[in-house]
Amino acid sequence: GRPWLMRSADVAVFGAKHNPNLSRREIVARYVDYAEKRQEELLLQGIAKKGRGKGQDHSIRNFLKPLFGLFALENSGREWRRQLDRESNMATRTDTGIR
Repeated sequence: GRPWLMRSADVAVFGAKHNPNLSRREIVARYVDYAEKRQEELLLQGIAKKGRGKGQDHSIRNFLKPLFGLFALENSGREWRRQLDRESNMATRTDTGIR
């Protein structure tokens, strides 16, 4: 399926008065803000570590997984996933965080 079609679920499924009508760009920006804050909380609590490793549930790549399907079945979907994968691997290697 196309996850982007679910953008109207707030009204159709949950009975909200209106949908947020966010663009994909806005969704990515909000999600990155959330993920960075969450990762910092986990780092401060000593729960997460930067980078990869066995049992690394809070790696940058895992934080970015929900974004991989944002362009599913779209013409640019494969390139989006490739670029996101490249960026997540680079951030992991350099410990630069999500941005």
